[in-house]
Amino acid sequence: MQRTAADLSWVAPNLEERVHGREIKALHRPAEASGHARYWQLYWNSKAAHNGQSQMTKTGAVMTLLIAVMMCGSFAAADAPQTTSTSAKGSVCVAPLPSWPPETSAPDVPQCGSGNFSIKIDDRAPVDWPQKESAKLDPLDMSPRHRVIILCDKRPNQSFTFRFSAYDEPNLCLFINDFYSTLQLWERKRAPWCKCDAAAPRK
Repeated sequence: MQRTAADLSWVAPNLEERVHGREIKALHRPAEASGHARYWQLYWNSKAAHNGQSQMTKTGAVMTLLIAVMMCGSFAAADAPQTTSTSAKGSVCVAPLPSWPPETSAPDVPQCGSGNFSIKIDDRAPVDWPQKESAKLDPLDMSPRHRVIILCDKRPNQSFTFRFSAYDEPNLCLFINDFYSTLQLWERKRAPWCKCDAAAPRK
């Protein structure tokens, strides 16, 4: 049986070919093959575009969420109670000087025969110890440690330090014990002889 040469016209139409001795100078994809390739190219391009749009959508959603969280934080900060730069303040009420000179006193208490006392708190100017009515010293910052110096005839006589945090209330009473002649600093609610409710403050 005589064999017939295969029809290769679809491989390289209109070109000089070499099959069984014929030379093929160029190959062309058939129309069907070219159509399938075009289909898959369009498919992958469309898929890539869809993935890109999906990624952009996700990114936009994340950015929107972040902006919403930031706005909520701003609103919460605005609604929060505002704290002022000034700290809480306390006061010291000074009771009137007891009868002077005292009949008794502790042996280690410096003497002040004149009874001419004045009070200095921290770097404030000294004020005279009240003789008949209580005097209020305020405002005093409640955070730091305060130093109280009692002067006799303008010279240091006794001194001590204190913090408001060591007491249960910010209003304190300073007085001289009429038996020992020592300085005492109590909470005002425990010292009814400190009457500073109507006293004019001394700064």
